[in-house]
Amino acid sequence: MSSGPYRAGRADRPAATVRSVTSTNHAQAMFDDLSTHFRRVLEGACGAHADTFEARVCDALREAAPLVDLLPANVLDGCAERYARHLLASDASGRFAAAALIWRPGQVTPVHGHHTWCGYRVVKGALTEEWFSARGTDGRASYIGTRMRPAGAASFVGPASDGIHRLANRGTTVAVSIHVYGVHADALASRVNRLVDLDDPVLSATAAEAE
Repeated sequence: MSSGPYRAGRADRPAATVRSVTSTNHAQAMFDDLSTHFRRVLEGACGAHADTFEARVCDALREAAPLVDLLPANVLDGCAERYARHLLASDASGRFAAAALIWRPGQVTPVHGHHTWCGYRVVKGALTEEWFSARGTDGRASYIGTRMRPAGAASFVGPASDGIHRLANRGTTVAVSIHVYGVHADALASRVNRLVDLDDPVLSATAAEAE
């Protein structure tokens, strides 16, 4: 269900620690059932027409929300160093991997784009999402705007989209979100996020502090 701990490489610094999930036998059985259902719904989305793919991924994320309630309390406490990622479901053929992200107050990702499609849904608390747009040919990005993502909010970015953003927990309580990426579970730390420099020195300094 979950792999052992690892640290993200420089190519994907937004990634955090993956920890094994342990709980009571009853909770574990419920978790396994929900995880299997989540995986099958995502498999159905991958086999659906491209026009319905985004909607079906978002539907799968909504159905997966109860998985968070089955995570042990020590998992939901998060990690002091940076937000923690916990594998929830994955496709054996590498079409997708889904994880719960646990955000303590003040934890934030660097500004990043994506190597693959991805979607997420906030399950507990709220996240702040800042959006950026690539400018020119140097790969740098400029700030566009900020949007609050309360519990129940969902977002999806296709593989061909700029999709440059930064996520943060600016609140005072732990936030939890579920993310699904179009990669094999073994590639979560290397093939999801693409770090992006900003053309604003103040914002760039803030981004550097998050790395």
